[in-house]
Amino acid sequence: LAAMLLADAGFVVECACVLRIVGDLGVEVTSVAEGELRGQRTKAQREFIDQFFSRPDVECVLSSASPRKDFVGRQDLMKGHARLAEATGQNKEEIRDLVRKVSWAYDGYVHGGYLSAMELYHGGRHEFMLRGHEGEEQRQLYRLAVSTKLVEVINALRFVAIVERDESLSRELGDAAKKLMAAPEQVRARGA
Repeated sequence: LAAMLLADAGFVVECACVLRIVGDLGVEVTSVAEGELRGQRTKAQREFIDQFFSRPDVECVLSSASPRKDFVGRQDLMKGHARLAEATGQNKEEIRDLVRKVSWAYDGYVHGGYLSAMELYHGGRHEFMLRGHEGEEQRQLYRLAVSTKLVEVINALRFVAIVERDESLSRELGDAAKKLMAAPEQVRARGA
């Protein structure tokens, strides 16, 4: 909801930052669910779960000391996507490449970059649109991005339902994702 409100208001960079966070969460949930479905977690999945539920090292946070251990990276967690794709007959390299490219695009908003900054530049007035992007077409593009990210979230939750053997919830989530993907805006955007 927050991302859609930001898109509607024209705060497209902020919207993209929220979508990046949501995307990372989807990668993490899907990776953990994949390990559960296989019945065997990878080293990266085990470390991720341990790190997620561990207490922060307060001394390290309050001082200038470096963290004692690096966090499990997105690349390691995305391997679960590749295994799921392969298990369902999809091209794992294509899926991995797609997830990587989408993540990279959203990284530019979180970490700042020329492209994301210039997205808000109004060339005619030679100023930045600090009260939100004025272009309705751009806002519509971000609404579509929110809708697409919602499908990712629904699918991640569906994996959780499958792990929990909740067939009713899994079916309901699958139907919701199909309905969202069949929306006229989604169909037009995909060129289908």
